[in-house]
Amino acid sequence: MKKKTCSWLDSNIRGGIQILNNKIYPCCGPSKPFYDSEDLDYSALSIEELMEKRRKLQQQINEGTACQNCEQIVEKEEEDINVGPITYLSIGLFSTCNLRCRYCYFTHDELSQKLKPERTHLLPFIKRLTEHGVMKKDFSIGLAGGEPTLFEDLPETLKFISDNYEKPGMVLLSNSSITSKTKKIIDVLKDTNERFDKGLYTSIDAGTRATYKLLRGRDLYREVKNNIINYAKNDTFNRITLKYILMFDHSNTSNKDIFGFLSFFKEVMKYQKGIMAMTIDCDMLSKEPFDDKMIAAAGKLYYVATEIFGIEVAFCGGGLVNSTTVGKERIKLLQEYARNYKTARKPLIERFYLLLLGYSSTLNNINRLFKLYKRTIRLIKILYFQ
Repeated sequence: MKKKTCSWLDSNIRGGIQILNNKIYPCCGPSKPFYDSEDLDYSALSIEELMEKRRKLQQQINEGTACQNCEQIVEKEEEDINVGPITYLSIGLFSTCNLRCRYCYFTHDELSQKLKPERTHLLPFIKRLTEHGVMKKDFSIGLAGGEPTLFEDLPETLKFISDNYEKPGMVLLSNSSITSKTKKIIDVLKDTNERFDKGLYTSIDAGTRATYKLLRGRDLYREVKNNIINYAKNDTFNRITLKYILMFDHSNTSNKDIFGFLSFFKEVMKYQKGIMAMTIDCDMLSKEPFDDKMIAAAGKLYYVATEIFGIEVAFCGGGLVNSTTVGKERIKLLQEYARNYKTARKPLIERFYLLLLGYSSTLNNINRLFKLYKRTIRLIKILYFQ
């Protein structure tokens, strides 16, 4: 017998719980929150009630009293539905941040809020969820903000997850600008479970110090660059994704910024042993047209990423998301520009930039192959002599 379920409720699909600001949802954001209070306190939460709310919501979906128009609803055989331990925990709990990005949907007053004492520590909550068997042994956690490294016990929380779960995953959506926090994360993650899948997602949006300061409100471009390179050098994350949000006022669409960012990206690639990826986006709050300058900037980013660096480009969230009509149209335009750009006659300065990026990328690939060759020879010697 088939019944309706939701990909966020059903642990055989995704099975997730989402915490956004002061609200805790039994599944995704559009649902009615299980808990909504300005004085959110982890110690006051009933884990039993949270899980019962998830089961109740599953029942209401089939009764036709909840979530009827949600795109996440699917039909499955009843025996294949499991509203039990979750596979994904998303925490974007607070608006507190050390930067003031021009495109942020929080106000400056909201961004100036400080974490309340009961919310500065994440570990007690994760321990309680673990004790109640809420999360599968291969669950993933997404940490966003605000700035999630402002959790005082984030390193200890990541260590706990590594020690208590067989194959956990984590994506840290951080601005990577706080050097002291970066060092702590590097120290704790270098000794974690080798099956711990760790990802970093950082929005850069500039290729110069001046533009970064203009967009972010603070002159921390060098710090961000050094911190991400240190992450890569220390093999901290299995995957590093750098994002570029294009501004409709063209404050970051110049060649100087575009190729400056690509140079930054290339330098991180030099040290990153794991996967490198890029996300191209545009300011989701702006209603202005995606004009020729925006298309050209996005097209150049896409061309270099796919043709020279040979990496994945993702379009998720914001104004260049491939799940909306507008987003699909914009993506099509930038991809068409990239195809034409490949064979177009380019200005001398752009040819120079592309030559440098291509040369560096080739050297990086040769270096990677040489290191792989050395490791293979070492392994063969060990196997042969032992």
